[in-house]
Amino acid sequence: MLSSNFLSSYSKTGENIFINNNCEIMSEYYCNLYFGTMKYVGLNTFSNEINNCEINANYNCFIKAELNNWGTNPKFNIFNSYFDNLPIWDGFSNNQNITTNDENNFNLICNKNSNLEKALKYQQDGFYNDAILLYQNYIKKNITSPLAANVLTRIKDCFTLSDKSGFGELLKEITELNSEENIDLDIVCTELQNQCSLIEKNYNKVIRNIEYLIEKYDSNLIVKKYSLFNLALIYFVSLGDTSRAKETLRLLELIFPLDELVLDLKYLFGNTEIVNLKNDSFLNSYKDSAVNNLNYCLYQNYPNPFNPKTRIKYSIHNRYNKFYTSNVNLKIYDVIGREIIELVNEKQKGGIYEIEFDATKFSSGVYIIKLSIDDFIDTKKAILLK
Repeated sequence: MLSSNFLSSYSKTGENIFINNNCEIMSEYYCNLYFGTMKYVGLNTFSNEINNCEINANYNCFIKAELNNWGTNPKFNIFNSYFDNLPIWDGFSNNQNITTNDENNFNLICNKNSNLEKALKYQQDGFYNDAILLYQNYIKKNITSPLAANVLTRIKDCFTLSDKSGFGELLKEITELNSEENIDLDIVCTELQNQCSLIEKNYNKVIRNIEYLIEKYDSNLIVKKYSLFNLALIYFVSLGDTSRAKETLRLLELIFPLDELVLDLKYLFGNTEIVNLKNDSFLNSYKDSAVNNLNYCLYQNYPNPFNPKTRIKYSIHNRYNKFYTSNVNLKIYDVIGREIIELVNEKQKGGIYEIEFDATKFSSGVYIIKLSIDDFIDTKKAILLK
């Protein structure tokens, strides 16, 4: 979300417009987004009435989004993440729908810790050394905290913004302190080590670290997916090893056959026809599928992640004949493409429909929701966490 001149001139960032682009802003797995604080401007306009969601943040993300216009009735899905969008620019859209997981709501944790609030204020005001010191002290005193990994990513932001050296040494120190195996902290430390190694062009170390993550956290589908994706990128972009890159892609596709990361890699590897399959991305071809998207829509299931039940909503808009019925089929697949349940298979008139998916009998993991209406097909990813 940051403009290209972010590091050189904060005052010129922001003032972007995102309207009905058919997908929300996604933030997953320890991703920090700064597109609106008193220091980083904001003044962006977001209005996504197509799928009625502006922000979707999952798994320990940190999002500062102050001073932005969110349209008339924005919706934010926040799961185990920190999200701050107040104050709103020009007083727009006070009627907000923010869904959070209160059991591990990072907003509440930060508000209860004065040192973290102070550190964030230092970071926003550009006093990066003071912020780093407070963040570092928090991690040392709370090495097992679920927030420690997120705080570490903020330390990395401070080092980057201040062009400060020595982050690699700090990572080693924290890794040694993490003797009690804070899993999230271990994963993020390894990822940040890879960022340092990439700058040094130490690609063999990066590969070893990624393989370490894949082997140690084999049951963690989120870590496995992004690790395989990153491994394929290293082979292809950094080492020019097309053979190993495609081999890694085949493994990624076997586990996550309909995932957009698979389509992204295929497009990168030269399969430009894959553009037509990416209905929900900025690479949409805007041909017949674009027309269909005006008539039909599959919304993201809610809640997501879920346990064990979630709601799936879709809409049918028959513009020319309100009595016309469409052939509707709604199915759920597992990550290797096997159909596990059929929820809808009937003719339906135009309207908005919602159905419950009960996954009590199924194991944790990523599932694919597939909606077929006449010639229209769309998919969404649903994450079951038990």
